[in-house]
Amino acid sequence: MFQKEKVRHRLQIYRHLTGGLARVREDFGDLLFPPPAGCGYCGSELMPPLMPWWTPENAVDQTLCRRCLEQVVFTSGPGCARCGRPEQEDRLCVFCRNDICRVSGGSATVYEGIIPELTRRLKFKGARQLAAALGRMAAITGMKVAAGWPVTAVVPVPLHQERLAERGYNQAQLIAGEVARWLGRPLWSDILLRTRNTKPQSGLDIADRAKNIEGAFVAVDVKNLSRRSILLVDDVLTTGATLTAAAAALLVAGAGSVRFVTASVTVAPPQHWKGDY
Repeated sequence: MFQKEKVRHRLQIYRHLTGGLARVREDFGDLLFPPPAGCGYCGSELMPPLMPWWTPENAVDQTLCRRCLEQVVFTSGPGCARCGRPEQEDRLCVFCRNDICRVSGGSATVYEGIIPELTRRLKFKGARQLAAALGRMAAITGMKVAAGWPVTAVVPVPLHQERLAERGYNQAQLIAGEVARWLGRPLWSDILLRTRNTKPQSGLDIADRAKNIEGAFVAVDVKNLSRRSILLVDDVLTTGATLTAAAAALLVAGAGSVRFVTASVTVAPPQHWKGDY
């Protein structure tokens, strides 16, 4: 008899909780439970979330459908001890071993499958909404990069003002906004400037990439940077030359430490790295 009462009591609690959840959904609607949009890649309908987006992993599910997510290769397993580039037989990848990349961090996905097309649409086709998918993926890795490290602020790799005027937005800043939101840290989007309108890195070989971007950044608001821990954000890690130059500018201005996170990373052999990314 006592057991039946116990079960009945638990059922009452369950009905009360589920009824309360339904009322919350009815009262607050899109605030806590945003309606699903179409898949950012193929446009197919997405299932509505059962619960609010408490984690970036859950939030990614509301930007890409299951079929498209299956075409995303997330980084895992052993990688370069500095930049995290996957599939490295040596402790350091060729770029870190030759100091082309001199900043530590990690990347969320491998630049293959649907990631190249997502990146192209975001950068060159005006598809700003795709920053949500790439940014939430980057946030997952950002949490790992920031573990045990007191991040002060998130800083996007900037575009030169002329290229910014042409494109209308900085894709790295949109991705960084998602990273900052999920890490609960401020986004400092105007503390790092690009002083030279450099040639696009795509199409340049490894040596030319480093020369092209060297000294292209300067940090401002030095007082706020002093001894701060900065998480740099960009869309794609290729050789690491851009991130290294940006990190150098922050460190010269007084930042205590700099790490990075990107939405994706290329893993093609160096002799093939003349893509459109």
